[in-house]
Amino acid sequence: MMRDKGHAKGAVTKSRQSTIIFLSDKEQNRIRPGRLRNHRVNRAMKVFLLIFGTLSALLILSQLVMGQLILSGQAEWIKRHQHSGYLTVLVALVYIVFSMVAIASTPSHKS
Repeated sequence: MMRDKGHAKGAVTKSRQSTIIFLSDKEQNRIRPGRLRNHRVNRAMKVFLLIFGTLSALLILSQLVMGQLILSGQAEWIKRHQHSGYLTVLVALVYIVFSMVAIASTPSHKS
């Protein structure tokens, strides 16, 4: 929240649309104790998305390599390619769903 220099600490101003209270960050945290917990959840979500994103990228690359090995004549790789393909799809879909949840849950910054 931005603090207007013309107002004292904790001052309240009235406008046509809403009431604005100017508080320091420490005061805001006292009022909204869940804010710190939300920060931890956001950090955990970022780590989760980084891990799943990296894993899905590695699985996609392994699909490419196994496909090339199959084309070069190593037919024993067909079942490995098929099963890792299922895993690749699952991990990629989990990554996409959680990425969409993370994007949808970010607050919009209105000016």
